[in-house]
Amino acid sequence: MKLTVGIIGRASGVRGEVRVALRTDDPRSRFAPGTVLLTNRNSPAALTVDQARMSGKHFVVSFQEIPDRNDAETLSGTKLYIETDAPPLCADAGDTPDTTADPEAADYPETTENDDGFYRHELVGLRAMNLAGETLGTISDLLLAPAQDLLEVTTAQGEKILVPFVYEIVPDVDLDNGLVTMDPPGGLFPSH
Repeated sequence: MKLTVGIIGRASGVRGEVRVALRTDDPRSRFAPGTVLLTNRNSPAALTVDQARMSGKHFVVSFQEIPDRNDAETLSGTKLYIETDAPPLCADAGDTPDTTADPEAADYPETTENDDGFYRHELVGLRAMNLAGETLGTISDLLLAPAQDLLEVTTAQGEKILVPFVYEIVPDVDLDNGLVTMDPPGGLFPSH
C-alpha cells in the first residue's frame, strides 16, 4: 500500500526547490537524499530526493528530476508516497479498499506516548462524542488536507461531516476506549 508522506506546495527559489507539507513523523529518513518517492501523477511517477531542509517554518525539498522553478511550479498539489507492507484499513480517495485484509491481524505501526499524530487505521471506527457525552457518529476517515487534517464523521443518519482535526475542536483521542471527544462549533452537527 502507499503511505502519504507529504504534499508538494509552491515552488521555493529558482533552483527547482518546493515546499512540502509533511505527513510523516520522520522527515529525516523519508526525505533523505537518494530516497525515491512515488507520486499521484503519471509524469513524473516518482521523484528522487536531492536535498531536504527546514527553511524557517517550511520544509523545503529539491528533487533530482526537477532542475528549475518552472518545473517545480507544475508539481503543486502532488502527493508523495512510500510503499509499505501494511494493508489499508481505509483507502485513500480514489483507491479501492482491501476488504480481504483482517484489521485485527494486520501488522500496523503503533503510535507511542511521544507521538503528536495518529495513523488513519487507529482512528477509523472510533466513536465520536461531544463534551456532554452525546454520540455524534463514527470516525469513517482521516483526510490529509494542506491547511489541517480533517476527520470524517458519519452520523447515525448516514450524513458525512468533516471536522478539523485540531486540538480546539478535538481535545481528546482515547484509543484504549475507542472514543474521540469533540467540541464542534455550533451548526457543524445539525442535531446537536
